[in-house]
Amino acid sequence: KNKRFQVVHREAPEGGMMMETVILVDTFTGVLYLQVTNGYGGGLTPMRNRHGAVMVWDSEQQCTEELE
Repeated sequence: KNKRFQVVHREAPEGGMMMETVILVDTFTGVLYLQVTNGYGGGLTPMRNRHGAVMVWDSEQQCTEELE
């Protein structure tokens, strides 16, 4: 079974803190999401470019495009 969400990028601060930032891609739509967790809390939001358009993953070019 294919997973709907794939991790594109993951960052965590050094020193073992409980904070993590992850960029996910929805494999059905290509939309990128930013997930931030800190301890027991966190949030998830679609990523947007500077014009407010939703960002879409382009797997061939390893970059993002705008969703029209």
